[in-house]
Amino acid sequence: MIFVLTRHRRIGLGIVTLGALWVTFCAMPVFVDHLQRGLEDQYAIKPASAYPNEGAIVVLGGDIPPHENSDWNDDTNITAATRAGFGYLLFKAQRAPLVLLSAGHGGAQDMARMLEQQGVPSTALLIEDRSKTTYENALYSAAILRHQGIQRILLVTSALHMPRAVASFRKQGMDVVPAPAFSSQLNSPFRDNHRWRPQRAELWRCSHILHEYLGLWIYKLRGLA
Repeated sequence: MIFVLTRHRRIGLGIVTLGALWVTFCAMPVFVDHLQRGLEDQYAIKPASAYPNEGAIVVLGGDIPPHENSDWNDDTNITAATRAGFGYLLFKAQRAPLVLLSAGHGGAQDMARMLEQQGVPSTALLIEDRSKTTYENALYSAAILRHQGIQRILLVTSALHMPRAVASFRKQGMDVVPAPAFSSQLNSPFRDNHRWRPQRAELWRCSHILHEYLGLWIYKLRGLA
């Protein structure tokens, strides 16, 4: 607003106009869908049995897993929509003998407990519980994997988060096979069918998508990915 109130009125009005247009675009489902596909469509969604056998399955925390007291085999579509659930399905399909769970603030231990309740033996689980960022997920997990003599991994996270995660793990020298969970969990329950009409609910979804684009750009700029 300072520009508007001074002699640089035209510059100020231009900035305000561009800002208003950007917010309008970020509230339009058709625009947000395009941004989301730009990240998620880089890696195909496949059933667990379609992946190759690798040294370990690495599951990153950050979403809500299936209910721990349910049988994750009852509805594999629901199970596959989450990171821990899809990691479980990969292990069940014998895609790797080990599952490394990477999440701070107790998240890795919570996932380990849930997997054990589903029948995964504790001897098949590795815990990385120091990480607070995607970069630290990769840094600390890679150290554990190298100690186990493992180079190639199946990496499980959301499709939206996968580009940044893959780049981070490859920067640590890992050979990565992306294995995205089936759902990004970013579909707003409040959106309607008018894809060109701005909707307030879309701003929340757009902010998460832009966070991934910005995060990937900053990681590459800083040499972290």
